[in-house]
Amino acid sequence: MLHPHNPSGVVWTETRPSVANIFEQIQADIQSITSWAWIEREMDLARIRKLSNNWDGFNSDAPDRSVLDRAGSFLQALRERDNTNPPNRVALSPTGSVALEWLQGQTFLRAEVGDSNDVEWMLAIPGRTTEFKTESLGLSASQRPEGSIEPVVTSSSIVQGQEWNPPKLAVAAGAHG
Repeated sequence: MLHPHNPSGVVWTETRPSVANIFEQIQADIQSITSWAWIEREMDLARIRKLSNNWDGFNSDAPDRSVLDRAGSFLQALRERDNTNPPNRVALSPTGSVALEWLQGQTFLRAEVGDSNDVEWMLAIPGRTTEFKTESLGLSASQRPEGSIEPVVTSSSIVQGQEWNPPKLAVAAGAHG
């Protein structure tokens, strides 16, 4: 028997996710994007590993494997420390160090891993004194507990009297259309 208000017998239902489910999905999406950003930085480092002598056209040496290994360990330690804040970029400098960089608004943060067990940090915010910090990756391999590959991180801060004032973007003539 058909219902008098619905002679076709088709029943429509509409489900709407709860606010909690929407929030969970947004959180999952953010985590997925953040995870992908970490993977991209690992891929950047893998591409750097493939570079050979004269990689920049200015006779720079191929990247030192020990520097790349330290940079990889440091990248992993950063991810474990704060999974929500991956670097925007990983780059190789002509001097052979690996730089991890963050840019948020006009705040620029750079960590540089070189041929020592220290990571050199620079924090530059327009109108403020640029801060430099050295972070030790800690114990040498022979001093680490058996089987440990994690860097032991300690730090000391050094402030120098230098300010970073990023250049204003120039508008090209005729760029307005």
